[in-house]
Amino acid sequence: MTDAWRDVNDVGFSVGKQKEKKPEPKPVDVDDGPQTIEKDEPEVKLSNGVFIEGPDGFNFNKKCSIQVNAKLLKETSRKKISFKTFVIFDGEEEDLGQPLEGFISDDGIAKADMMLFYGDKYSQAIGDDPEAKCYYKFKANHPKGTGEIESEELEMPYEASANSNEPGISPSAVSPDKEEKTIKLLLINENDEPYKGAAVEFSTGEVLESDENGKVELKLSNANEIEIEVVSIKLK
Repeated sequence: MTDAWRDVNDVGFSVGKQKEKKPEPKPVDVDDGPQTIEKDEPEVKLSNGVFIEGPDGFNFNKKCSIQVNAKLLKETSRKKISFKTFVIFDGEEEDLGQPLEGFISDDGIAKADMMLFYGDKYSQAIGDDPEAKCYYKFKANHPKGTGEIESEELEMPYEASANSNEPGISPSAVSPDKEEKTIKLLLINENDEPYKGAAVEFSTGEVLESDENGKVELKLSNANEIEIEVVSIKLK
């Protein structure tokens, strides 16, 4: 007996499931050309690291100030400057282990207070040679800066005559009990380049020219009470 023929529209009739076709993946455009990776541009340029005399002068185990100039290359909220301090004796550099922080002020300067600790090797050496000398320096860095900078060196024990020729040492570095004082100016442009041959007139009537490093020095005798002003600066 043969099965009765049934129409597809009859109740209970089903058609076997058909396999669904998966959509073919669309081709992806691939750029084989050179790719440019954007670099983070620096935000701050540091320069002119100097020591500034503290309330007790430049003396061992006493505080002095350290500072750098900080030029903002773009608007930034990152104003913190990190300092590391060192002492140099017999040609060897020793980390003093006192990391410091300063913040860029509105006038473009960052400062911190530093203790002039004895270095281990120097402390041992002065027992045999009380006249032995050491040198202090610091390094300053900004997380988005153009690079770390090193300060000028400060010779200790401190003598004004030994440090007065070091560029960048603040005029306040001259000991107040000395009759002779030296006022030092550093003239730089907006690119931190020195102004050479600029004529600086002081209220004492003296006119001095800046050297190739942009430095001007005015030496004064018996000037503990006198007030000195810069009257004019003429740039070439």
